Amino acid sequence: MKTPKLILVVAIVLFAYNAYAQPAPPTGKKWKKIESLSDEFNNGFNTSKWAKNIPGWEGRRPARFETANVSVADGNLKLVAKTKANPFSGWTHEGAAVRSVNKAPYGYYETRMKANKTFMSSTFWLINQSNSATSTCDRRVTELDVVEVVGIDTRNPNGSFPNTMNSNSHSRQPWCPNPPGGQISNCPWPAGCNYTRGTKGNKAKIGAPSWKDYHTYGVWYRNKDQATFYLDGKDVGTINLPSDFNLNMFLRFVVETYDWNPAKSGNDGMNRPLSERTTYYDWVRSYELVDDNSPITDKVSFNNPKTSITSQKNYTFNINYEANASRDVVVEFWSATKWLGSEKKNVAKGKGTTNITITLPEAPTPGNGYIYKTHIRPVGTTWREALDRKQINNVTVLPAQLIANGTYFLTSTISNQRLLSRNLENHSARMHNPGNWNDQKWEFKHLGNNTYTIKNKGNNRYLEVSNNGCFNGKDVSTTNQASLDHQRWTIIQNTDNSYSLKPNHCLNSALDIAAGATNANVQIWEYKSTNNNQKWKISPAVSNRNTQIDISTNNEASKIKIYPNPTTDKITVNGILKNDIIRLYDVNGKELLQKKASSNTATLNTKELAKGLYFISVSERYKTQIIKR
Repeated sequence: MKTPKLILVVAIVLFAYNAYAQPAPPTGKKWKKIESLSDEFNNGFNTSKWAKNIPGWEGRRPARFETANVSVADGNLKLVAKTKANPFSGWTHEGAAVRSVNKAPYGYYETRMKANKTFMSSTFWLINQSNSATSTCDRRVTELDVVEVVGIDTRNPNGSFPNTMNSNSHSRQPWCPNPPGGQISNCPWPAGCNYTRGTKGNKAKIGAPSWKDYHTYGVWYRNKDQATFYLDGKDVGTINLPSDFNLNMFLRFVVETYDWNPAKSGNDGMNRPLSERTTYYDWVRSYELVDDNSPITDKVSFNNPKTSITSQKNYTFNINYEANASRDVVVEFWSATKWLGSEKKNVAKGKGTTNITITLPEAPTPGNGYIYKTHIRPVGTTWREALDRKQINNVTVLPAQLIANGTYFLTSTISNQRLLSRNLENHSARMHNPGNWNDQKWEFKHLGNNTYTIKNKGNNRYLEVSNNGCFNGKDVSTTNQASLDHQRWTIIQNTDNSYSLKPNHCLNSALDIAAGATNANVQIWEYKSTNNNQKWKISPAVSNRNTQIDISTNNEASKIKIYPNPTTDKITVNGILKNDIIRLYDVNGKELLQKKASSNTATLNTKELAKGLYFISVSERYKTQIIKR
């Protein structure tokens, strides 16, 4: 890690470290740093921890490992890729390899790495030393690849390998001197060794080329059977290992060549400057689980609570707790003036997160000022004996569903460009001039609590925050699934009847056209109700009248009043002009009601309408939505 010069730099580094902490340990355990397998790379190459060669392996042709290509400088371990000045015996290029000299037990291993921009690899992995085993059965190979990337895919320049955290595990039998068919993979297992040969892998989208910036790549090597991979501190997948991974493993940092990605003169990055042919490792940190015998102070808090919720009877809360003994954790739901409901759950001694569902006698009335409360207390006691309390104020209860399930355009209120996703831009989410194309149409599906999945009709991919990021300027793209919070969106309605879309994993942020940019990728930025870059019109993309219904956000919104909304039997439109034509449409744009105003007020009978979302227009100059309950 770079040695900080300014307090600001220190703060940024500390923030980055805290943002990507280790995964939560099991109850009764804590993470202990393994100093002999950790290095900030601030004080030169530490030979008590690392070696610049791998005995018995000089590389994979055409790239030979050279110790001269390994250095520690500027707070980084640097491994260089280059062409060989004097090629021989098929060695035309050079790479580099560093190994740990100390064994790596089960634990959590991570490095912050920036890949080189060539056809050669940038990697971080664990492997046993099969040639040092004393038992015949332990002379097999177990390999756990945390990350393998290349800067350039010479066979497929538009391929995804450089933009993907490619993780793998391999179980291989021992090397033998005369392998059948000349293939080491055909070597037989030693007698009595019933291990499985195989590979299990995992892939996670980085969201940008791996050479563009540093990313933190990690693995929780849990036990002989299972490993979980992490990208920038986020769990991106767990695999069942192909065999018993119960051998001593060692860390490796390697820049090598792959036979499937051959050199291609002029197009393989080898003519780039040294800085782009270098893989940078900012640090490596290793941890093992140990018993946590420290006393626990009883604590409780809400985990990522929503402060805007829809009106319903059931609410589920995630509660973080620390319990010094078996405890009761209680969650309460209040209006501004009275208790509405609560639920209790027992938790064992330790630390963790539990979910508690409150069932209310009836759905709360939409409005403001609701409160969540939680406390932790000894078993069998009352709220008076609470050991810790927390509460969330100013919760807003919204109507049951803001947007009906259907297909919509997402249009910026300031540029009138629409959001699209298409293959041309590698499935990113971008702004574009309006057109009647499926890549500008989005299918909204309500999951409850005004949370939606949003799927592009053109490519059947879901809107997501790339790589689960939660910081200003993080790009938004699309993916092929919508099971995780960064692939789900909570929609809120602003006072001007526009909408903002908040990613569920990062509810303090919203979908944003950064700096009002047009024809550009959308991002997430900290949500502000006054930020027009975060305001969207959501309008039906299908219309029997070939008319798009856009929600008004101009000054008309402050002149015309529609009430009650939600409605049951009738709706009143006030502040209009005599002879105005009031029309009511369903979500497909079909006109259901029409009335000519005889004064500045008109009433529409909505008693026969089915429950759901509708749109009202006033002489085509003002449009808004209503909800029938």
